[in-house]
Amino acid sequence: MKKLIAIILSLALLVAFAACGKQPPAVNPALVLGEKYLLDLDYEQALLQFEQAIKIEPKNPRIQVQIEYIYLITEDSRADPEKLAGKHPDLFPNIPPKPVDEPTRVNWLLALIEALKKLNVRDHAVKLLEHLAAQFPSYEQVVAAYKALKDELGIAAETIGGAVMTTVTTTTAEKPTATTKEETTSTITTTKPTAGKIELSNYNNMPADELARVLGCGISGTSDEVQSYAKEDHSINVVNISKDGSVYTEVSWHSSNVSIYGISIDDTLNSAIQKLASNGYSSARKDGDSYSYDSPFSMSGWNRVMLHTKSGSINGITFQRHGMY
Repeated sequence: MKKLIAIILSLALLVAFAACGKQPPAVNPALVLGEKYLLDLDYEQALLQFEQAIKIEPKNPRIQVQIEYIYLITEDSRADPEKLAGKHPDLFPNIPPKPVDEPTRVNWLLALIEALKKLNVRDHAVKLLEHLAAQFPSYEQVVAAYKALKDELGIAAETIGGAVMTTVTTTTAEKPTATTKEETTSTITTTKPTAGKIELSNYNNMPADELARVLGCGISGTSDEVQSYAKEDHSINVVNISKDGSVYTEVSWHSSNVSIYGISIDDTLNSAIQKLASNGYSSARKDGDSYSYDSPFSMSGWNRVMLHTKSGSINGITFQRHGMY
């Protein structure tokens, strides 16, 4: 429904300007929405808005560059950065090789972000570089470009574990077991566990199998890339997916003896949202009766907390870790 409303509004504006014989407004509403969705990494919605925006301003390179960025980052078959570069040689003085593999695709993504920088969309360029650095942390040119732009804009950055990230409040993870490495992360201030409860933020860097043991979960399923653990009596599930060095871990629970940032199913929705906000989380989306909140992006990854509700009360929580662990 939101998609339909946004498209109708954008088309209505386009028709109105054409009927009146007026130029489009200085602010293209579909462009504004598209950039918001792009920074939220909602590529599908961003592309829908940019497609409407380009109808209003068909020669606007700012829109063209961001459409091409989405095509490349999502590996869409419509990607043709060389054609775009041919239209705007001033934005692409050094054309990378054809994006036939991941390294050349990354170079083109960097070239597109550099084009946005030349178009004075520098705040967006920083955000996109931050996302790109989190997605491709092994590419030195991405990290270098991110640091250089931060330095140019005078935004503080620090090096952690050889990677550059935005300066945020950092904490050092506790050592729950002798096998767990102590490392600094971008996780915002953790909450001390309440008596009788397991506070997940204190175990943010713990491998999934060890975390499962802390939660008292046993193995419930396994495959090449997925290892699942469960504790049925408390409805706690841990899912760990590893591929190419990146790790996605998800913990879901419906019991009151597990919390995240002090939030448990005993909290009110408003109280839980306030605790997430105080830990640097911002609203990501609402899907039915579930509310998602994301931590800031960083080189070490990012987290998501999902609050599942029924009749306005929390009846389940999901905590996701994305990134390099």
